[in-house]
Amino acid sequence: RAVKAGDFTRAFELFDEMTKANVKRTSEVYTVLIKAYGTMGNVAKAKETWNAMNDEGIVGDAMSYATMMHVAGSNGDEDFCDELMADMRKHRVRPSPQLYATLSGIAARQGDSAKVEEIIANAKKRGIRVPIECYNALIAAHAREDRPELAVESANSLEDAGFEPDAVTYEGLIMAFTWARDNDGAWNYFQRAMECGMRPTFPTCNALVSGFARTGDMDRAFAMVDTMKSYGYEADGITWRELLVACARANNVEMAWKVYKDSRAAGNPNSEIALNLIIGLTLAHIRKLTDLSTRSYKPPSEFGSVSEEEGNNVVQEWADRAVAAYHEATLAGVKPRMETISAMLCCLRPPTTDELSASDMSEAARAASHEASSHEDARTYYPVQALIMYEEAQSLGLVPKFALEEEDFMYDIRDFPPAAAEVMVLTWLRVVRRRTDAHGLDARIPSMLIRVRSDDEVATIAKENATGPVDEALIRLTRTGERVLVLLRRLRINYAGGLENGTIELSGHAIGRWLSGVIPLPDVNRSVFGENSLSGGLKSQAMRIRSDSFGSGENVWTPSKNARPQWSIHDYYSDDDDDDSFGAQPYYPKNWVQNSHFVSSYDEEDDITDLERILSDRK
Repeated sequence: RAVKAGDFTRAFELFDEMTKANVKRTSEVYTVLIKAYGTMGNVAKAKETWNAMNDEGIVGDAMSYATMMHVAGSNGDEDFCDELMADMRKHRVRPSPQLYATLSGIAARQGDSAKVEEIIANAKKRGIRVPIECYNALIAAHAREDRPELAVESANSLEDAGFEPDAVTYEGLIMAFTWARDNDGAWNYFQRAMECGMRPTFPTCNALVSGFARTGDMDRAFAMVDTMKSYGYEADGITWRELLVACARANNVEMAWKVYKDSRAAGNPNSEIALNLIIGLTLAHIRKLTDLSTRSYKPPSEFGSVSEEEGNNVVQEWADRAVAAYHEATLAGVKPRMETISAMLCCLRPPTTDELSASDMSEAARAASHEASSHEDARTYYPVQALIMYEEAQSLGLVPKFALEEEDFMYDIRDFPPAAAEVMVLTWLRVVRRRTDAHGLDARIPSMLIRVRSDDEVATIAKENATGPVDEALIRLTRTGERVLVLLRRLRINYAGGLENGTIELSGHAIGRWLSGVIPLPDVNRSVFGENSLSGGLKSQAMRIRSDSFGSGENVWTPSKNARPQWSIHDYYSDDDDDDSFGAQPYYPKNWVQNSHFVSSYDEEDDITDLERILSDRK
């Protein structure tokens, strides 16, 4: 009675009193105790109780085996279930209908319809009337195998056996059709169940929410949630997740964030899946806002979807939302995947100088700024917030730490998406800069050997995707090595190795020279740039990494600043008060000509007063 009332503490106390009073315990007593532990989800204690029963020499009956098998099967412990079956045969315990129902349920959870049919056939052979649970298990097994037509046949067999379909029967049928993406078929069975006056099960409601969500029918998904609440059910983690999926399929980022906030307000715990969905959808929206192909008519001052009423940068608002969700989830113990971390870093990527200025340029200029080799994440620098977040990920064990105390070390980024790999390189430079600030430029700097996918590995992946299903995530990973090399070239950092062997070496000596900022005076008749579309933002970040003001000050571009960065001319020409041995020497962009009188671009109307603007907007 104590277990039936849910008073498990009292049940355990009574069991202990029986032990102290030397009252002989029966298999029925142990069965009740095993059921209590199973209800509590304590499978280990249930097994311990079962073993204690065997140690006392008590042989369980059919109900005991059925109960223990149900507890073990619900936990996915198939080996223990096999041991129980062998033990039953050893003690010649005749199977009961409850045992067949339990065995069918275990096979159904595995999606093994053939096993369920074998169990039903065995029960019939022994002359045992097959319980309705076995037929429902067969329907569920066919549902897991995406075979709704066989699920319907099993429902007909259930009726032929003299049973009336119950709520669990309709649950299996509805799941069969929703998993097969046949929402109309699922809805028909739901209406049939309602006409019979049945109260739908909670999994049935979630199945319909999931079915509508996965096909992008957001309106019907939300309507089903209202129906579910009318039956007294509250949305759980699966419900909220499927609503997020519905918003993602409908590309409705505003509704997705409303769902996310509502789920948090309802006490739904953070999950890696929900975080991945909301970050990915936010990134897609940010990219849409910064897509100049749809904003070519906008003047540069309105780039980034600036709200005239509020005066806020909408891009920054979305980036802030993503950061808040990411930090909330990680603080709650969620460990995001590398793809999620990389997408989070992408949300912080500011628009490039070329993007800001291309809106009022020719189509040719816009096309040049959107080349695949120049418009990726390395096209511009990342704000210091992205670098800080990478170090936070290292402290949480989400990405490997830098081995600062070793002479040299390997850093494997083969599973890093391009954005995460780029931020890793910039973070390493920032860490080394802090080290040299503390110990001087003569401090030992470890050499880093970056492991990327080699050309042979990339070729193998490309071949497999050409002959089989396309894995977009894996294809994205094949671009990581190339993007790291592009970043290093644009930062003008010497490296060894390459993609042929899948290793890129950043020696401590090369990083030390780069940090010292010694750049030879260029020949004024020769270009000092290796690429026509060199990012002004990346060059500026390189200068800030070398300087003491890296990542701080009013002149640092962050997504929260809508105005163009107002770089100080000393960022390019050094401060007269600085030591001559430190800081960048004068250099000029590719399309510039210098004579003794003036410095100008191709626009002859520019004069020396426009130098600062031209530098920040240079190509």
